[in-house]
Amino acid sequence: MKQLPTNQAGTSLIEALMTIAIFTMVSISLYMMIWLALHLLRDDQARLDAIAIAQTKIEELRNAPYESVGTSGGIPSGAFSQLETVVRNNRDYHVETEIIYIDDVYDGVAPIDTVNTDYKQAEVSVTWQGQYVSEPVVLSTIFAPEGIETTAGGGTLWVEAVDSDEQPVAGATILVTNTTTVPTVNITSTTDINGRYILPGAPAATQSYHVELSKSGYSSSQTYPEDLDSNPNPDPHDLSVIALDTTTLVMVIDSLGELNIHLERRDDGTALIDIPVQITGSQRIGTDLSGADIPKYSELLTSDSSGDIVISSLESDIYTIVIDEDTTTFDLAGYSQSLPLNIAPGASETVTLLLADAESDTALLSITDISGTPIVGATVDATNADFSTNLTETTDANGQVYFSPLSQESFTVEVTAAGYEIYSTSIEVSGDMNLTLPLTAS
Repeated sequence: MKQLPTNQAGTSLIEALMTIAIFTMVSISLYMMIWLALHLLRDDQARLDAIAIAQTKIEELRNAPYESVGTSGGIPSGAFSQLETVVRNNRDYHVETEIIYIDDVYDGVAPIDTVNTDYKQAEVSVTWQGQYVSEPVVLSTIFAPEGIETTAGGGTLWVEAVDSDEQPVAGATILVTNTTTVPTVNITSTTDINGRYILPGAPAATQSYHVELSKSGYSSSQTYPEDLDSNPNPDPHDLSVIALDTTTLVMVIDSLGELNIHLERRDDGTALIDIPVQITGSQRIGTDLSGADIPKYSELLTSDSSGDIVISSLESDIYTIVIDEDTTTFDLAGYSQSLPLNIAPGASETVTLLLADAESDTALLSITDISGTPIVGATVDATNADFSTNLTETTDANGQVYFSPLSQESFTVEVTAAGYEIYSTSIEVSGDMNLTLPLTAS
């Protein structure tokens, strides 16, 4: 019987390609394993170097007299640097040394314990740029004076970081500086789990301790120096420290929010570009020589090509939003949210401003219930004294009507809406009027 021929050459080619593919995958896997192992070994060596650097720094501190254990610009003051760079095996290591006084609970704490510089604590942190392992190496130790504790002089600076709900903010960065003391003070640290930063042994000084508080994703807070030109009456003022006394400061920071302002024409909804808008917060940082508040936030911003003004990283506050009528030909003719606008911590708010061509005398009327909720579809009639002018409008989606142009005279305004009592009032029109009229449920 005659046998069919077999395709031995084709089978051999497929087997060869599969063998090559498998060999290639195995080779790549082995290469990656070897590459990873080498980098891990290199990172292990970097960590060992970092540990050695930290241990060396700790030994340097231990070999110094107790009175000399301190940092340049720190409290306690000394010759050791707060920040330095060490090169080891062609790698840069950043060494941060923090030395502070400790007020031990054993004999009471400030403000009851006036001698609260019981002993010193040093913490050395070493960081570097690693391929995989980049956790810092941190070593700490304490230094106790010989014999009975003695006062280091000065007082205690006690700062508490809280949010708007009065909850502690841990891990916030705090900067304390004073250029009037000898030596000067320049300390960067963080708040503890209770949101506190306590600095015993601070040299006595009057209104010269400058404090700044910040945290990623949060607003910032600070004290302010007196400046006759920009801030003659700062609030809060840079702090004073009195010997054997405690100065306390509570600083409020909170999650940042965002504000999007959209500007468009009231009549046709066309986006308006290059419109200047003044945004001012209610928080203040002091008063000027006339006693007027100096706001913490006040910016004049301009709408973009889409008619938008986007403000990211905005702290919680109550903001007034005003069209700069001196440099534009528009009047405010409506808005989608009540103004001033309250930005809550971490909130993202959008408000639409409706604008109309500027006129000398106008009336923007917002119709609400007694709780402030806008009433849509209410009928608003405005009639002057001699009945020569009678205007009727229906409230829009924002519960508003806009009458323009008007003349400077008295108008009787009557509002009717289903489910509410008829509302009637008299208004004297002069300039751009912006009024809210609350209705009572029937």
